[in-house]
Amino acid sequence: MAGDTREFQARTGSNVRIIKDVYPPRLKFNYVLRSASGSKVKSGSASLKDLNDTNRSRAGSSNRNFYFELTMLERWVRQTLPE
Repeated sequence: MAGDTREFQARTGSNVRIIKDVYPPRLKFNYVLRSASGSKVKSGSASLKDLNDTNRSRAGSSNRNFYFELTMLERWVRQTLPE
């Protein structure tokens, strides 16, 4: 996850997540894209990191879990996978 989780607990009972430039969101994963019939269309591995994350708009981010990671993954899907 982007940011750093602090050891102390917030009033809500959950840890506080601090977002700073030194903690960019990162994802590493392997994937297999299959057709409706089950045959492999594309496969590979990906390593994503968004160093510009803190400069992007955060409208709506406070109410969405994993906002930064999902935004980065959605951008990768649009750029990498066929429609």
